[in-house]
Amino acid sequence: MVRKTGPNNMTVEAILERAGYSCEACGNQVGDRRGEDWSVQHRRPRGMGGTRWQGINKPSNLMILCGSATTGWSPTG
Repeated sequence: MVRKTGPNNMTVEAILERAGYSCEACGNQVGDRRGEDWSVQHRRPRGMGGTRWQGINKPSNLMILCGSATTGWSPTG
């Protein structure tokens, strides 16, 4: 069984609201498809294999970025 190590849904909704449903790097509005239009990224990286730091998934350590984390968002897909 895969263990979920990311932020919970309530935290994700809070950071989306904080960001105004926009990318916190470029300011563009994000779409509604998580993993395609936008992704949640850690300001302080988890690193390979995770971390023991208790604050890793707190809103202050998370940000919304456009794209899937490896690609940027494009209005044309």
